[in-house]
Amino acid sequence: LQRQAAAGEVRGIVDSGKGGGLALAVMAEAISRSFDAGVKPPVDIARRAVEMEPTCVECRAVYGYMLYTRAWQWGPARRELEEAVRLDKEHVRARMWLGQLLAAEGEVERGMREVDVALRLEPTNAAARAMRAGMLYWLERYEEAIREARMALGLNARSVAAWE
Repeated sequence: LQRQAAAGEVRGIVDSGKGGGLALAVMAEAISRSFDAGVKPPVDIARRAVEMEPTCVECRAVYGYMLYTRAWQWGPARRELEEAVRLDKEHVRARMWLGQLLAAEGEVERGMREVDVALRLEPTNAAARAMRAGMLYWLERYEEAIREARMALGLNARSVAAWE
C-alpha cells in the first residue's frame, strides 16, 4: 500500500513538473534504477526535464544516458550527451556517459579520452576508473586494465564494474 501511495506521489510530481527540470532529471535517474510500472518510464521523465529546462546540464546528461541505456537510441543519446558537455565541459557524469557510449559505438580511444577528462576532474571517481579499465581491456591493454580495475576497487571495494 505504501509503494502504491509513493508511486502516486511520484506520478503527481512528474505530471505537474513541480520542482523543475533538474528535479525531474534526478527522479528519472532514480526511477531507472528501480523501475516501477506505476510510474512513467524514466526516458519520458528525463525528456520532460529537458523540455522544461533546455540549458540544464544534468537534465541533458540524464536524458542522454536514458536514451542510450533504456531506449537504445544511440544517435539521439550522443547528441544529448555532447550538448551536456558543450554546456559544461567539467560535468563529470556527462563525460563518463559520453565516453561509455562512444566506446560502445566502437570509438574506444575517443571514449577513453572523455573518461580521462572526467578522471582529471574527479580522480577518486571509482565508476570512471572501472569504466576506463573496461576500455583498456577492449583495447587489449590487459596489464593497464588490471591496474585501473585495482585502483577502482581501492576507491570502492564493492564496485561491480571493477570486479567484472
